[in-house]
Amino acid sequence: MPQNQNFGKELANLAKLYTEDTKYSGEDDNFDYKLMIFHDLCEKAALPQQAFAQAYSTMLRGLALDHYYTNRKNVLHVISFEEMCYATCNYFKGAKHKCNILN
Repeated sequence: MPQNQNFGKELANLAKLYTEDTKYSGEDDNFDYKLMIFHDLCEKAALPQQAFAQAYSTMLRGLALDHYYTNRKNVLHVISFEEMCYATCNYFKGAKHKCNILN
């Protein structure tokens, strides 16, 4: 598939599947659990893995969404989905917390 493929329909479907309580807020939320929900909903929305970075902000709310947009404006290169996950997890849980992003 071309890298510049538009996944607008799948991204819109993903957004419709989400509820506020299934999103990660950074406050008293388990990141790995919310990431599992993200993967499940992406599968239901038929969103391919190559579009996960585009969809990442869909799984966030509150402070986590603020953190995402605050840091995104300072980035000059493309960040992978895994890098986004690690950055969010490390910010809210600290370096001591093990993030199981790929499991």
